[in-house]
Amino acid sequence: GEAERRRAAGLARLPPLLGSDTDPRAIERARATLALAGIDGVELVRRDVGEASPPHRAASGLVATNAPYGHRIGDAESLRPVYRRLGEALKERFDGWSVALLTADASLAGELRLRASKRNALWNGAIRCELLQYRIGRGVLEALPL
Repeated sequence: GEAERRRAAGLARLPPLLGSDTDPRAIERARATLALAGIDGVELVRRDVGEASPPHRAASGLVATNAPYGHRIGDAESLRPVYRRLGEALKERFDGWSVALLTADASLAGELRLRASKRNALWNGAIRCELLQYRIGRGVLEALPL
């Protein structure tokens, strides 16, 4: 009983959650996963990363992304524009937000044109990755040299 009360209290405190992907199958898998977890109220939309915007009425928060990094989807050259569009969207519309980016390709992460405040190495299965953390905001952004 206590566990159920704590779960309900935690769910009631969740901030607005928004997920997006260009692949409708990814959206459907996310919906199924959320339903299995008993989590309601997450808005899932089909949207290009360059169109990313915060959930309605959310002044700050966390953008967490496992953008493609050329192992299962795409290759480095085809993904560079995706990372550039993500970086532009973050700088344009996510002032005051934090970002967590999982990637296996540091050169792709460089396309964001942001400087990570923290880097953690980890493994995604057999793939060595980095979890890069950023803080978006005036006076915080530092463009990387070209």
